[in-house]
Amino acid sequence: LGGDGVRQEDVESALWAENRSEVGHFTVLNYMLVLRGPDVVCLLTTDREPEAPGLDAVRRRLATLFDGHNLSVRTVPSLPPLASLGSYLGWKLSRLVDLDDPAMTDRLPAPIAEVVRVSLADIEATTGLRPASRLTEGVR
Repeated sequence: LGGDGVRQEDVESALWAENRSEVGHFTVLNYMLVLRGPDVVCLLTTDREPEAPGLDAVRRRLATLFDGHNLSVRTVPSLPPLASLGSYLGWKLSRLVDLDDPAMTDRLPAPIAEVVRVSLADIEATTGLRPASRLTEGVR
């Protein structure tokens, strides 16, 4: 994402910005970005299930960083343990999954893979920009 000018500090600032003034206040606890071409799925763990307006507020804040990308923001009950090791492994190794690398497709835990699969299928259905990959087959 460095080539697109997206920095870790900016992503985290958008995710952890104060939500109290927004409808359905919740706190983002952790995140992972899943990339595939122009598609970005931001997976979040939160202190409570956010209401749609609150989650949309986070998506709007992130959208300013991902101009030119198709962005989806989803909550998941938990992320792979790797996502909490950012300070040890660095941002790219712990919080980014690039699905353009075929080896990464099979490494997502089943619950995470399903959320990503549905999110990418939604992006494809909405934009029509990308053909279905192996990850999104059967999710139309």
